Amino acid sequence: MHGDIPKSSDTKQGRIVTSKVKLEPQGTVSPAPTAEISVQDVENLPVFARTTWVTRFLPTLYHCLGSADQPWELADGDNGMVQTIQEVLDYAYPGSGYKVKHGDKFFTMVSTIR
Repeated sequence: MHGDIPKSSDTKQGRIVTSKVKLEPQGTVSPAPTAEISVQDVENLPVFARTTWVTRFLPTLYHCLGSADQPWELADGDNGMVQTIQEVLDYAYPGSGYKVKHGDKFFTMVSTIR
């Protein structure tokens, strides 16, 4: 069904005021970023990150990239990626003392996210 349907109602000077929103046909929506990461990959992370990779690290990473002015242009290529991952890791796991390196497990797993 296409057309206008009431969105919300409230009263104004004793009258009911109704806002309308137009419904558009549903189209194809691009899927959210996904990663081809296995349970074994997560089990190879340092112990402090294993149980909260999906619930703590990834949402923090997505927020960091989503709020960046140019999320696809990290400063200095791979070095910028290492720095970004390190900042996210320090925020998500304060006090871990872990240092991200190019090609390590964190770097590799973040690189697989599409």
